[in-house]
Amino acid sequence: MAGFGRTILLVDDEPSDLEVARKALEGLGYEILAAEDGHSALSLYREHGKPIALLVTDVAMAPMNGCELAVQLAAIQMDIKVLFVSGYTGAGVLRRERIAELNAAF
Repeated sequence: MAGFGRTILLVDDEPSDLEVARKALEGLGYEILAAEDGHSALSLYREHGKPIALLVTDVAMAPMNGCELAVQLAAIQMDIKVLFVSGYTGAGVLRRERIAELNAAF
């Protein structure tokens, strides 16, 4: 299997999107830690107690956005890899957060 048991921290404030992504990634063999906001994600990370392979996070969340979450996790795990996702089609939120844009159709 693709994931080989590696752990992904998945964060999205839209429960249905979170569940779809969780099922897809678990189906590929990844262990998923799922949270609906940045604060919960930090708590899950700390409870997990081991490095994670990847942070997949929504960009636009409140009160902590995906960029802020990534910065806080990078302070704990310096080699963390991050994949930002967004339901927004405009690049405004990405420019505001200084994130490079990759257009991909899912």
